[in-house]
Amino acid sequence: MSTFAEILKEIGVFGFFQKRMFAALCLPNLFVAFDIMSPVFTGLSFPNHCNTDWILKQAPNLTEERQKNLTIPVDRDGNYESCRMFTPVDWDLEWIEKYGLNTTTACINSFYFSIFTYVFHVCLCTQFNLVCDQSSLIEISVASPQWHLLLWHSCQSICDRKLCSLFLSADRFATSVVYSGLSVNVGGFGLSIYITQFIFGLVEIPACFGVLPLIDYLGRKYPLSGLLSFGGLACLGILAIPKDLPVVVTVVAVLGKFAAFSCSALIYIYTAELYPTNVRQSGVGLNSTFARVAGILAPLTKLLVIFHETIPMLIYGIVPITAAVLCLFLPETRNTQLQDHVEDL
Repeated sequence: MSTFAEILKEIGVFGFFQKRMFAALCLPNLFVAFDIMSPVFTGLSFPNHCNTDWILKQAPNLTEERQKNLTIPVDRDGNYESCRMFTPVDWDLEWIEKYGLNTTTACINSFYFSIFTYVFHVCLCTQFNLVCDQSSLIEISVASPQWHLLLWHSCQSICDRKLCSLFLSADRFATSVVYSGLSVNVGGFGLSIYITQFIFGLVEIPACFGVLPLIDYLGRKYPLSGLLSFGGLACLGILAIPKDLPVVVTVVAVLGKFAAFSCSALIYIYTAELYPTNVRQSGVGLNSTFARVAGILAPLTKLLVIFHETIPMLIYGIVPITAAVLCLFLPETRNTQLQDHVEDL
């Protein structure tokens, strides 16, 4: 009976048929990209404050700034509160200006959004008022496209789970964490979200093709470990850069995205090579399940900013660095023959 390696040798490792299959598989991926990355734009958050048009009944000619000054409290930094307003009263404007308003309440009649600096303003937060105590729903919506991918991969990996490598699953998880974490934060690096997203997409081309000669010369596990470490360090480096240097922050983020996508391209090859033929599909499916779980958790990690603004990026940095260490315990597959059965390992 012919082995899988002998069959590949006969038909050609990457012949005309494989190239046609590869090209055909690339076409649906174009639509998947829109599905996964569209929340980056539809999930934008805009500066907002409470709708306080109630005061216009007493003084219809108030300017916007004067209206906010009379009806919206300020925080400790002197900025208008986003989710609080002074309780409406039926006083005359003179009384309001003379005695002021002291009692506050949550927003009553929807919100106003400051959208003048953006090209478009139709997004989840403006259409459904997903701000204040409802703002967490944006992160949940960003995570939702990953659920159907999780279910699909889970269905492929039901059998022989005990044969799958925990360390390899951790690497898949970490790769997806840093990739998804940087992707969903594309609007928080200080530059235009459109320019940053364009660069993020553009850098994936050299990341994908550049990793191929790298693994031919250096093998699989050491480049994977190095790229995971680099991606994690980039996330941690973002925290150390002052916010008034958005160009520097974006450059570091782009380098981290380059490393993350290189890991993604490399780990698909590495995963397929580590598993023998009779469990390869189940093994790859199981590892992909871990990647999808990470894709769900990465946007939800942003909710931790309520405790400290650095926590999400700390997680995006620490997880891949930890996985990089675990990667060193995996076997090297460069210049080794693909195995057909578990017993051959």
